[in-house]
Amino acid sequence: LVLNRPGIITVDYASLQPGDWGRFRGQPVRKEFAEALLRQGVKTMRYNGSMVNKCPDGQLYKWKQMIGPRDERQPYHGFFNPYASHGFSVFEFMDFCEAAGIYPLFGLRIEETEPDMADLVEYCLGGPETRWGQRRLADGHPQPYFLKAVQIGNEQRMDEEYLGRVKALAAALWSKQAGLEVVLSVNVGRGSGEGGFLPTRAGLT
Repeated sequence: LVLNRPGIITVDYASLQPGDWGRFRGQPVRKEFAEALLRQGVKTMRYNGSMVNKCPDGQLYKWKQMIGPRDERQPYHGFFNPYASHGFSVFEFMDFCEAAGIYPLFGLRIEETEPDMADLVEYCLGGPETRWGQRRLADGHPQPYFLKAVQIGNEQRMDEEYLGRVKALAAALWSKQAGLEVVLSVNVGRGSGEGGFLPTRAGLT
């Protein structure tokens, strides 16, 4: 980029990808990586991590920030990197899993609101007669997503706050799709709570 007269420019997004020859079935995923996964027999993938529960800009790590044209999605300060984007969000992840025949599981923050979680189900599964189904179609995904499970949180402490949010968000999800699996991610370490995590289905009433 070159200025031919005094001025200021701002460059805030760049996407560098190979052509179709180097991408997996038209997805923004390198072909050799995807094919290596499939050769290993991978059948399920989880999209989650510390950006879900430790992101400094947590208010921007919510699913409604992850849709629309990728270059127009709001960047944010991430946990792993000071500058992060939603250029590859849970929806690109589900697109890839669909193309690869892999079962997708993704996590969302416990700070998502109940109405927004209900809207998520409508966005993923709703028809053109629904508000969020219309939005999915406008975003270029005419068919419903393969949404079978949603994980709430990431490596959380198993305390009353977390369980309360799980129950509230699960109820919102089930108000739109009763058969949806709700998955927890909880710490199983001792002391500070640091340690491994244990994804588990929620047995809630």
